[in-house]
Amino acid sequence: MLHHVLPPASKQRRRFIAYLVLILLIAFVAHSPALRNGFTNWDDEAYVVYNPLIVSFSLKTAGTIFTTMQYMGGYTPITLLSYAAEYHVAQTDPQLYHLDNLVLHLLNTALVAVFILLVTSHLEVSLISALLFGIHPFHAEAVAWISSRKDLLFAFFYLCALISYSTYSTSGRKRVFYFVSLAMFLCSLLSKAMAVTLPVVLLLVDFLEGRKLDRRALIEKIPFFALGLVVGAIGAYAQYDALALEPTVEYTRLDRILVSSYAFVQYNWKSLVPTHLSAFYPFPPTSAGVLPDSFWIFPAVTLLILFIALFSLQFTRKVFFGIFFFGITVVLVLQIVPVGKTLMADRWSYLPLVGFCYLMAEGYSFMKGKLQGPYPAGARIVSGLLAAVMIWFCVLTWQRCTVWFDSVTMWTNVLAQFDNIPDAYRGGACAYVQLGSYDDAMRDYEKAVELAPQEASGYIGRGNVHMRREEYAQAVKEFSSAISFDPGNALAYYNRGTSHGHIEQIEAAVADFSKSIEIKADYADAYINRGIMRLRSRDTSGACADFSKAAALRQERAAGLIERFCWK
Repeated sequence: MLHHVLPPASKQRRRFIAYLVLILLIAFVAHSPALRNGFTNWDDEAYVVYNPLIVSFSLKTAGTIFTTMQYMGGYTPITLLSYAAEYHVAQTDPQLYHLDNLVLHLLNTALVAVFILLVTSHLEVSLISALLFGIHPFHAEAVAWISSRKDLLFAFFYLCALISYSTYSTSGRKRVFYFVSLAMFLCSLLSKAMAVTLPVVLLLVDFLEGRKLDRRALIEKIPFFALGLVVGAIGAYAQYDALALEPTVEYTRLDRILVSSYAFVQYNWKSLVPTHLSAFYPFPPTSAGVLPDSFWIFPAVTLLILFIALFSLQFTRKVFFGIFFFGITVVLVLQIVPVGKTLMADRWSYLPLVGFCYLMAEGYSFMKGKLQGPYPAGARIVSGLLAAVMIWFCVLTWQRCTVWFDSVTMWTNVLAQFDNIPDAYRGGACAYVQLGSYDDAMRDYEKAVELAPQEASGYIGRGNVHMRREEYAQAVKEFSSAISFDPGNALAYYNRGTSHGHIEQIEAAVADFSKSIEIKADYADAYINRGIMRLRSRDTSGACADFSKAAALRQERAAGLIERFCWK
């Protein structure tokens, strides 16, 4: 694959491999705190701890995963298969999941080196690109957060597809590399639908390598565009089905342009100066439904970056390639149509940073080359600055990985950056409940309710704390408040029913469990608890009917209750 760039057994190839091993070692050390991390309560429990799709590892499991068209707002069967394989070995021990994330990142770092070497034939640029990619603090979230596996996996297959395609285009068009590229693209799409940008990036690679964008070059991309269209449509359907495409912030069409350009500039700025990073970035607030006038600077900066890319074509294709690689691969997450609750995410920059790291490496190589002859001291200063940046990045990455140690450290860090996010207070409160720190939990739930008084989840959280304290009358009041704001919340009815049961309000408990079942027909625990309440009111036939329904839904306690109370 690298034969035309680095001949086998050549001195350059040995240097490349030796330096790459050193880069991987540095990247490993920088991210090593992640290996001590646990699960967080932000998606990790849904993806791994309580995920019914991964509890076994078999062909049947694979079939179920591939035919489940939506899980956690996406169609990511290869990602779920990776969790299933790990669960088969380690169950809920988080270390293996973290180790696999780190190994994937190291593989991606090596692939970046190979890809840049293939498209530039420049050993120094490829290695510096890989080093920057391997230790960049923006990547800490993707590595240290178990739920970000899909970003690592889709980037892995994406880079494999780029390498295979570049080899195909420079090796006399050996068709095996073309089909390998297509297969890798499919795997990338099945890891995360964000991979749909690959066909456009292939055209960008053709442009950088000086290949004519003729009829043949375009026809070669048709299968890629077709695959992207089909799997991308499935991914969009999955998000729609999970309401992940439901906007949570209302902006005018003009404000959407301002917000998306703001996100683009923020991604660029944090790539350059990766400080004040966060697991959660809220949408910018509006005043009287309009964004501040200061936001007009962001479209101007975006246009300036575009102008620089186009102007640079007079001298080189490299700047255009780097900027457009970044822009093309990040465009889908710029919130042109605002969805979800977060404006941007560190993990969404994972693949786009290839373009940024390549630009930085080319810039360093250019400056050093210009200064090497006439101003050798200047060249040494540039090299020293690069070394200082690398050390700084390693320190920031180390620190950022420790942020993901557990739910408390993660949400505390979010609130250190943004102290007005209800979700962060609720996430921290939930973590405190699991630790038994009920006073801390109640404090955070109180703040969440203060910031979002019409959201039911804050009241449910407060009710749960009261239940843990055995303050059931207060719990009933909290769950009633939640229901008043969200009458279709099955959990609120279920928890209120449980609280009613603890204070011997049997009829009210049965009514609440019935309502939760009406909202969520497969609510197995609600059938169990309603059955227990019916036993206490001497309605044995009704109780046994509920236990039988729970058994059909595979509720663990159902069989024992049926044996004890229903078999004569």
